Amino acid sequence: GNLNHNPLNADGTVNTAWWTQTSTPAWVAQAASPPAQVIEPWVQLNTATLAQTDISYPSGTGPAEENRTRNIFILPNGYLREAPQDPKAGSRTTLGGPTGLLYDDFTFENNFLISMTGNPLVFRFVADVSDTTLFDSMFVEGLAARIAMEVAEPLTQSAAKLQAIASEYKLFMTEGRIVNGIETGPTEPPEDDYLSVRW
Repeated sequence: GNLNHNPLNADGTVNTAWWTQTSTPAWVAQAASPPAQVIEPWVQLNTATLAQTDISYPSGTGPAEENRTRNIFILPNGYLREAPQDPKAGSRTTLGGPTGLLYDDFTFENNFLISMTGNPLVFRFVADVSDTTLFDSMFVEGLAARIAMEVAEPLTQSAAKLQAIASEYKLFMTEGRIVNGIETGPTEPPEDDYLSVRW
């Protein structure tokens, strides 16, 4: 009788139109006698207490010593984006066996990195560096050309000068990317699961 019925009228009084004398009124607590006996539809709980519930965030993380849950790491200061963790790993495989870079399980949420890794994490990332003395010289050239592109039109009102600066900017950035690609080397993708399973 207490299922799918609103126990209150619009004015807040108890709605008794839908229950009869032989059924239980709306939301009336019933004492169990003996305590193990269940009286439908409600059972009075005399021993119920409130307890604080600590919800772990992010979901699925837990103590570091527990291997069934993931661990949470605070992202380092100045973090912008993830960089290849081991760009030149696995350059040589034996008979196609698993010797290369494995997939990682990193999940980024808010200012945290979530992973099943239980040990301290060695993490390569792109950083926001404000020390201009640490800038690469080719980056400085590209940055200067970019600033010149922004101020050329307001200062000179010359479309020809803006076009010349734009071509210089394109040249500097192309050269910088080529040199960076040579220094960094190829980034090998994680090893294919098919090879790992076959091995």
